[in-house]
Formats: sequence, structure tokens, C-alpha cells
Amino acid sequence: MTTDLTTTADVLVVGGGGPAGLATAITLARNGVDVFLVERHAGTSPFPKATGISVRTMELFRTWGIEDRVREGAMPVQPFTAISETLAGPRLAMVPFGYPTDDAVSSTCSRWVAGSGSAPGSPVSGSTPRA
Repeated sequence: MTTDLTTTADVLVVGGGGPAGLATAITLARNGVDVFLVERHAGTSPFPKATGISVRTMELFRTWGIEDRVREGAMPVQPFTAISETLAGPRLAMVPFGYPTDDAVSSTCSRWVAGSGSAPGSPVSGSTPRA
């Protein structure tokens, strides 16, 4: 029995409707690829799923013309890990992730990563992203 591996798919499936999955699906669609995005949840979560948007994703947002809208909905974030004995216990220490400070970054780059506290389709983006 021989399998023909040269056939092409009509649609590319992208798994996950988080920032990376949405960026992938939108980029592919904007470049002419038929995309079917699958997400296990029926709607957006009221809880933050990401605390930041990567530099590369912000570059994509800039090319799509939505960077300013994303930044308008950004929340200030502190790239630190809190240490405590329990999740509800008092904070014993804060350990930095090792990211440069905003001042250090702004001396070399006019734009920086935006903090996020919401999923696309929520008030941060104002609407569901479209290709």
C-alpha cells in the first residue's frame, strides 16, 4: 500500500486562539492562505491569559495598523515573579525576570512591548480580529 504525500490541503488548521495562534492565523490569511482556527473555549476568558505581547507580535500589529489600539488597552506590567509561601500568602520577595527597564529600552528603541491583560475580542482590541 502506497500513500500519496504530494496532495495539498485546501485549508491550514491553526490550533489555539491565543495571541500566538491569532497572529499566525491572521498573518497566513493576509498572505492568501485559507485558515481554520480552532479554540477549545467557546468565548473569551475574563481572566488574563498573557501579561505581555512580544516584540515580534507588536511588529506585526504595527504592519496591520492596530498597534495604537493595542497600546491604548495595555495595562502597566512589572516583569517580576512574586515569591510567597502560598498563593494567598504575603509576598516575601520580588525577583526580576531580567528584562531591561523602560528607560534602558527607550534609549535604543522608540517602541516597546505593550502589556496585555485581555484576550482579543475583549475591550483591549475592541473587536474580533479580522484578516
